[in-house]
Amino acid sequence: MYLKVIGKKEIKGISFYIVKFGNGTEMVKMYPFQRLQHLPNLIQCHEKRTKDGKIRLIQDKQALLESFYQEGKRYKFLLKNFTIDPKSHMPFLVLEDEYGLTHRFYQPSEEASKMIGQEIECIVINIVNGILQLRNSLIGNKKTKVDNGIYEKEDEQTLFDQLHNERFADAKTFKKDSYIGVWKSIIDKYPDTAHFIYELLQNADDVEATEVTIILNNKGLVFKHDGRIHFTISKDNPKLSNYGHINSITGIGASTKGFDDGTNKIGKFGVGFKSVFQYTQTPEIFDDKFKFAIDDYIVPRKLNYDHPLRSDGETLFYLPFTHPEKSCKEIREKLLNLDNPILFLRHLKKISWMDTTKEVKHEYTKEIRQSTSSGDIKCELISLNNCGFIQSVWLFSKRVWVEESQSQHEISVGYYLTDNEGEYQCKMSS
Repeated sequence: MYLKVIGKKEIKGISFYIVKFGNGTEMVKMYPFQRLQHLPNLIQCHEKRTKDGKIRLIQDKQALLESFYQEGKRYKFLLKNFTIDPKSHMPFLVLEDEYGLTHRFYQPSEEASKMIGQEIECIVINIVNGILQLRNSLIGNKKTKVDNGIYEKEDEQTLFDQLHNERFADAKTFKKDSYIGVWKSIIDKYPDTAHFIYELLQNADDVEATEVTIILNNKGLVFKHDGRIHFTISKDNPKLSNYGHINSITGIGASTKGFDDGTNKIGKFGVGFKSVFQYTQTPEIFDDKFKFAIDDYIVPRKLNYDHPLRSDGETLFYLPFTHPEKSCKEIREKLLNLDNPILFLRHLKKISWMDTTKEVKHEYTKEIRQSTSSGDIKCELISLNNCGFIQSVWLFSKRVWVEESQSQHEISVGYYLTDNEGEYQCKMSS
């Protein structure tokens, strides 16, 4: 949530922002580098519930790091210290950036301990849950993992092979007659046809895509996006904070959505993705790093080629139809009946789809014309272009704490503006 800053305060040498929250004010701890900066108008925060049940506001470190760093680029860090994690007993380096923020580099090489006090360059390979995952060949041990269960390139093929073998064994079990009903109940979980369209759109938004392109023909469907977050793989342990996306998409009910750290993301992939198997036996997925198909609902199989319609940086799903005529008709009807699908999505600004069999093309775009906040409610004036039909919407959003999931969720209400005074239409999402 974005909160309005109205001042600052120092208590025992610690600086705080004073922000408007609800009907009053709250204090949010500042990072040291922020003490030297001009007072911002807004800061991005989230709520954290303490052990005694109270709610404390803290700055959104994920958003802060994303404003400083881009994945795949090099940045300078100072090697501050070499120490041991008291819980895991794993060695790590403490790196300091130009903002005075410290970052951990796990499993460093033996040479790294001799470089304390030196400045080095690291590549940012990922930013997840407010943690920078860094790579540097001089200080890194190539045989060990990066922080939080995501592994270096040298180990990725091993992890993929292990996951393939484990899922292959699981699939043999599920092929038994006594398990047939399991697949039917999962695949038919969503009775409306072509439900997977919504699942893929939401997942594209979760990985911070701004554009989605859908291409339908009489052989299959292409769905591609420019999401910033790409496929990962990990040990097959759903309790890992960074459980791999490939593990999740080939699992049953083990979605990455359980580890969204209060950001209200549905998750990279959940059970809803399984609805694609109503239309295809073997979906194919192409990413910068991973290219694979999914056999028997859960078995990842490596592909040694890329899809010709995918560009660098894009993620592409290809669904070759099992029953082409029926599939093409049902998916076309779903696409034709999309109603402002972009309104409640956070990152997506453009969705375009085309049906090459009918030479039909549709496009949806969204532009935020005005953004403000009132207490803990974010207000946005949005212009929607729904295939040439322009609408204006006031969107009001608020984050609420949900006890059942022990996390925050965003509730949004949209009011369509009309030409007639006193008239409005309301649309809600949660």
